[in-house]
Amino acid sequence: MTADPSGTEEPSPYERTLAELEARTGELMKAGWQVATVPAAHVTAEPPDAGDSDRFGYVYVAPGSAEEPFREAFEAGTFDAFELFRRTVGGTEFLLTELTDPEGEVAILLAGGVGNGDREAVRRAAEAEGAMYTHVQLLDYTHLGSFRHDPGPFFDAGNGRGNGGRDDG
Repeated sequence: MTADPSGTEEPSPYERTLAELEARTGELMKAGWQVATVPAAHVTAEPPDAGDSDRFGYVYVAPGSAEEPFREAFEAGTFDAFELFRRTVGGTEFLLTELTDPEGEVAILLAGGVGNGDREAVRRAAEAEGAMYTHVQLLDYTHLGSFRHDPGPFFDAGNGRGNGGRDDG
């Protein structure tokens, strides 16, 4: 938290993102949805040439406590829709990504902040392929799941909605 001019504590951008994650989770659960959340302590923009494979996109490092709920939701849903909320503060883009299977009433919500680092290389790769990817893994690199998205909402101005789905490949 940081102090504003009146001396009251203001939540950090990451804390605000987590508060939005909690609020949206509560709304979905109240409506009867199965919801898994990933409050990622680390998110990175991974370009195609960064690792052993040619995968690219945003990689969320999930806490161990998120593994079982994530796996259960991932297996239960198709996640053919998503909504992305973005806010950039001081070179970090804070993201709340809501991946949904409206028919099955299953949602996975991802929250975190990604620095400028390789975002431009990821944008170029997404434009070339016509798709953006989100990968979720544990700190030990255990892969939990991946999603394929329309790239526009990730790079156009403002927030956005799009189509997508699980990427089982």
